[in-house]
Amino acid sequence: MIDDERRTRQPLSMTRRYRRGLILTGLLCALAVLTAATVLFQRSYAERIDNYLMQICHGYAAAYEAQDTHSAATLLNLLPENLPLRITLIDTDGTVLYDTKRGSYIVDVNGDIYAAQTDLPNHADRPEFQQAMASGSACITRESETLQLARQKSSEIIRRAEDRSKELYHVANTYTEDALRRTEEAIQAALTEVQESRARFRAASKEQMQAQRQQLNSSAAEKGGDSQQ
Repeated sequence: MIDDERRTRQPLSMTRRYRRGLILTGLLCALAVLTAATVLFQRSYAERIDNYLMQICHGYAAAYEAQDTHSAATLLNLLPENLPLRITLIDTDGTVLYDTKRGSYIVDVNGDIYAAQTDLPNHADRPEFQQAMASGSACITRESETLQLARQKSSEIIRRAEDRSKELYHVANTYTEDALRRTEEAIQAALTEVQESRARFRAASKEQMQAQRQQLNSSAAEKGGDSQQ
């Protein structure tokens, strides 16, 4: 009977293992397909964004080249208000003439822009500028140095705030500990005074009771002497 049960249990165990292996294999395949699809989608989306930005840049560049004057004011007069994109105008020596996110401009009485400036450093050492000067155009995807500096400044501000918070916490903790210590000392002093007052009260009560007892004994002795006479 026992051998028959073992024979019936063994195929069931193998079937379960085989089924679990198939399920695990299917999950791994699904995960691999999902990962590959995500990577392909991101790559395709990035290419579409790059092409879209390239078309916009080529359009503004062609319009800029068609103007009689070539300056930052010329570019600004071509750009629409509240432009969501960041556009940087760079001279052939790498000097940044204007940047839509880091620049300022001056308008005349008619509302026309006639002067613009920016505080960005020279871009001659940047790879996209060097590639554009060599081949006429360049496309590169990277994090802007301006954003890096902004992130560094924000991290520095957060770090200072955390240090200040720790300092305030330490001061508050020290003050609280000192206040609790003084409160504990005051309570202990009051308790000691109460205990001393209680001891003095007990001593005075004991002396008074002894005096009354002695007085009662004396009175009883006097009465006993009078009765004998």
